[in-house]
Amino acid sequence: MATINALSLNDYGYTGNGVKVGVVDSGINKTHAEFDGKTIYGRDFASSATGYGFDENGHGSHVASIIAGDRDASGMRGVAYDATLFDYKTDNDGDSGLEAISSDSAVASIFNQHVTDNINVSNNSWGFGTSITAYSEATLRASLPNTISALTAAKNNGTLFVFAAGNDSNAEVDYAGGLPYRISELANEWLVVGAVSTSGVEASFNNRCGVAKAFCVVAPGVSINAAQANGNYTVMSGTSMAAPHVAGVAAALMEKFPSLTTAQIATRIKTTASLTGLTGRGGETTANSTTAQMQAIFGHGLINSTAAAASIGSYIYANGSNLNNGQNLSLSKLSLPAGLPASAQNQVLGSKFIVFDSFDGARFSVGGNEVFEASHSSIARTYDTTKIIDTHSKSELSFISSGQKIYPSKWAPRYIMSGNSNEMAAAEGFWGKTASMLSSQPFVKGQPSTNFIWAQSYGDFEIQPFIQIQDETASSQSIGSYGASFHLNFSDGLKAVTGYKISNHLFDNGILSDAASAGSARDFEVGFKQELSPSKNLFLRFLNTQIDDIAASDKTFGFKNVAANSWTFGYETRSNLGNFTFGVSSPSQLSNGTVSLMTPSGRTKSEDVLYTETEFAISRDNKMERFIAYQFEQDELSISFGVVEDKYNYGKIGAAKLDISMLF
Repeated sequence: MATINALSLNDYGYTGNGVKVGVVDSGINKTHAEFDGKTIYGRDFASSATGYGFDENGHGSHVASIIAGDRDASGMRGVAYDATLFDYKTDNDGDSGLEAISSDSAVASIFNQHVTDNINVSNNSWGFGTSITAYSEATLRASLPNTISALTAAKNNGTLFVFAAGNDSNAEVDYAGGLPYRISELANEWLVVGAVSTSGVEASFNNRCGVAKAFCVVAPGVSINAAQANGNYTVMSGTSMAAPHVAGVAAALMEKFPSLTTAQIATRIKTTASLTGLTGRGGETTANSTTAQMQAIFGHGLINSTAAAASIGSYIYANGSNLNNGQNLSLSKLSLPAGLPASAQNQVLGSKFIVFDSFDGARFSVGGNEVFEASHSSIARTYDTTKIIDTHSKSELSFISSGQKIYPSKWAPRYIMSGNSNEMAAAEGFWGKTASMLSSQPFVKGQPSTNFIWAQSYGDFEIQPFIQIQDETASSQSIGSYGASFHLNFSDGLKAVTGYKISNHLFDNGILSDAASAGSARDFEVGFKQELSPSKNLFLRFLNTQIDDIAASDKTFGFKNVAANSWTFGYETRSNLGNFTFGVSSPSQLSNGTVSLMTPSGRTKSEDVLYTETEFAISRDNKMERFIAYQFEQDELSISFGVVEDKYNYGKIGAAKLDISMLF
């Protein structure tokens, strides 16, 4: 077991459970302690007096216990001890001959039964004694038409065939085990097995791989202690003992990788086998022999359960119906949306996710930190991210003429503002340039938009309804938002505002840079400005955003009962040396509800990826960030500068931004 690293599979729970292994041999003694609690299925093809489930010879019981003997700290144990055994008995009297392996039609009936019973792995520790090179393809097809047909049907039904190489010390394998060398359609679902000692030395009796090297491996087959038919244990040697080690590994791999085809399981075993450490009976090693010489002896080499069960290529995270468009995690991880609070991102990073091997699509479970990387970006605030036009100062925009008089049009908007949709407030007309200092919404993809704001005053009270048009790249535009703000002027320079906005957005909720979900949100904000002097003021703004539920996909997070909150408090001063603002804010981020993602759960044998919805609870981080912003304007030159603190690393700069613009 140590030679083939069986524990690396077994101790992680892969023991052949649910995998059917057919043992074509002298029988299986179902009363042996190694098969306690097991139901032995099968069929007696030799018309013996006892039937299947009994073994007059002992060879078959020895082989079967290597595959699936109990792991109970007594006697010995098998490689895939939870596999389901099928006894295909071929001996009727306990002698060395196998009466059921007597003709083409007799052998074919055994392998046809494999189809009937849906056998996953077939162990064949028997042979004919003659090398495969002694027969041509034409001869074999003429003499074994029924056997070849049955084998083909079984492998098409999902059976992996494991054959012993033979014990005649030949340079070539037995023709039963080497059949795919001539009958090439069988090669992908076939392994022939030679024998080495537990120290990696070729057995003296071993038939070498020879021309069958493409589908040949080796395993321990010298002095193997296993079950005997009489209820005891015995030590036996032979390629018959090597083959069931491979059959057991194949059964455990089939449990671990249920989506892989039989050919892919065989390929894993071959690809991860190694010539390192092996020694031929003539002293051949990798140090003194060529690779071709070593392959002629050992084929792909000694099997290794640990390597066969591990990733061979790179991890692929699926984001489609198949792996063609999946993310190769060896190149880069997927970024989590910046709008997710750290608490939710940490949940994702601490969860388990299914990924697939680029080599063959094998399924693995890895930590979220191997798939995703956190996104805790900060956004520096600078002046003039939103452009403002007061139409009362632009006669061509809002004034009409009647004779000698010019007066404002009641239908014209008072303000026209342009900027990114994720930075525009419900009360743009109230905040003016101060809007640039308010916390933006990182969970919304900013789209160039224009805000048309009307204004109607009633004494100290003013209402400003608005519509926001998204500047689409297409020939038509669409209304992205609409709502209104309500302004009230108190005494001593105190002003208050409340605003409500209903918006259609593209939400930045994807794990891919170009992924987003269309949805709607409702913003409610309350704000105050206190003029300390004509050039100085304090401002405070609270924002609550309710986001309508969005369905999850394999590329985007879904939202359920999700809301976001933020507040900003600042001090602004204006002079001929420029405008300066500093303040503190609790930045806008998702603060309650749940987010979910359709995550891969497995794959079918036809290579379709399966998904399940995984949910993560949202809780607010309660982080704050300090910021400063400065702007200097002269003539057509404007210089704006902003710095914001890293909210997850207080005292460190989270982001800085410098804008220099000039009108030519």
